Amino acid sequence: MAKQNNPTADEFLQLIQANAPNNPQIASTQRVVIKSGPQTYKVASVLQIQNPATNEIRHKELRLNSFKYRVGKGIDFSAKERLAHWSCTDDEIEQLRVFLNNFEDAITPGEHIVVRSDRNSTFAKLLESLGDETLNTDQLVGLVSALADRATDLRQLPQLGESDNVRMVAAALRVAHRTNALESLHSLVATDAVEQRFQELLEANWWMLGGQYIEMIPRRDWTVEDSLDILLKSADRYFEIIELKRSNASLFVQDHGNWIVSGEVNRAVNQAAHYIAEIEADRSNLLRKYKVDLYKLKAKVLIGHLDDDDEHHDSKREALRTYNSHLSRIEVLTYDELYRIADNVVHANLGESGQEDIDTSVDEDGLTF
Repeated sequence: MAKQNNPTADEFLQLIQANAPNNPQIASTQRVVIKSGPQTYKVASVLQIQNPATNEIRHKELRLNSFKYRVGKGIDFSAKERLAHWSCTDDEIEQLRVFLNNFEDAITPGEHIVVRSDRNSTFAKLLESLGDETLNTDQLVGLVSALADRATDLRQLPQLGESDNVRMVAAALRVAHRTNALESLHSLVATDAVEQRFQELLEANWWMLGGQYIEMIPRRDWTVEDSLDILLKSADRYFEIIELKRSNASLFVQDHGNWIVSGEVNRAVNQAAHYIAEIEADRSNLLRKYKVDLYKLKAKVLIGHLDDDDEHHDSKREALRTYNSHLSRIEVLTYDELYRIADNVVHANLGESGQEDIDTSVDEDGLTF
């Protein structure tokens, strides 16, 4: 009688699949053979458990099974053998992974607990790799992305030899992100982009409007007929509407030899004033309904831009300054002024990160601010 060969790992996985019961709660299963015979097969499986009614994944489950193999009898896939396993779910899987990655370091006799971060963790190795001078730009971008995904871990790190290291790393990451956002802002202004593009950029980068804001309020509809572009909360707990208009809007007209703001600017200011009046008239109801007190609401109108090389730059800028001085709770801000505010924030981050200052001005072929 010819000797029966043990199934290979791949063949064993196929046997498990063929003998697995049909369970509508299991959306999918990933398996790996940990030990492939000759007398025992050990398999690790991660099951995606779903709600059969909605197909929504409820949790993941790790199972470790051990199957006995007998020559002439093969493998017993009966329920008794198939259910002989232990399992862990969700966060327990990560706890097991950390333990398996680090148990060899706990060589001192006694009781030990698992700590998620240590010198041999993947995250620690990632931090160490940042000091490798041979890293190219693409690799560095990948590392920065990985660090961004582990922002919580960064905040919990102890000092790394110098008390300012964590702060400097965080500031350097902010510089990288905010410099790209600043370039996007410049590109939108240079191409006379529509308001929607500016809104998308500023919603993701409301730091551009200055350090006095601490939160962006996601709700935009506060009255039946009005929808705000952006609503920000300031450090003194007041709120400010950001009304976005065209970056190529006409800002000024001449009147008796003097520059004054255009009708387009006046209409934008009147619209912002209307928003304030409508919201404040319904203040009590909004406070009761949304638990937000829009008291002493302010507004900032972003409209047009004024080039530095404009022949009448100084007189136009003075006209806008005079116009703003007569407004009470509304300010008109041009997009070139917004760029300067954001640029100042980026340069402040540069100083905090310990990097040398860099020139973020636009080249001669670009739009001058």
